[in-house]
Amino acid sequence: MGGALEVRHLSKKFETRACRWRFDSREIPSTFTTELYWRIRGKKIVIEALKDVSLEVREGELFGILGPNGSGKTTLLRILAGLMPPSSGEIRVFGRPVDWRELYKLTNYVPGALAGGGWVVTSLSAYENLRTRAYALGVGEERVLEVLKLLGLEEYKDRPVGTFSSGMLARLEVAAAFLKDAPILCLLYTSPSPRDLSTSRMP
Repeated sequence: MGGALEVRHLSKKFETRACRWRFDSREIPSTFTTELYWRIRGKKIVIEALKDVSLEVREGELFGILGPNGSGKTTLLRILAGLMPPSSGEIRVFGRPVDWRELYKLTNYVPGALAGGGWVVTSLSAYENLRTRAYALGVGEERVLEVLKLLGLEEYKDRPVGTFSSGMLARLEVAAAFLKDAPILCLLYTSPSPRDLSTSRMP
């Protein structure tokens, strides 16, 4: 029996124009899952952010991806969230091969981490922020109230987000991810700052 999510030999390359700076490939970090290096071909620079990545996540399993800055974590999660195509490789959801465009419908993701964090308007309340995002996703108000209660934000729903602690902002990001009914949840936190205890204990 296959996993809920299977990644097979996934790679991602970026191409950009050469610039004035010089890059020393020996200074580029490498991890057990990815290798990032620069290759100059004439006037183009090829950046291989992901190289032959394979993994399997079973249903109900929590799977963590660790690595230093520049090791490809965000690139991998963006691909799994359907926000960018891979250069090569295959992704399966519950045993079925899927096109990267389908992944957006099959994946919930934390927009603060994967979409640049621009979705939050600090002058608006938690409810107003979630309601705006829910509208864009075609989700009704009832689901907004459900996720606010689920994440323990019900009593703070009318407070401006700009007054939230980092832990409460983390809850709001997860609440936004839960708005859409999808089988896969991608969570990515790049900040080393601690989350509040009650959030870390949530299932």
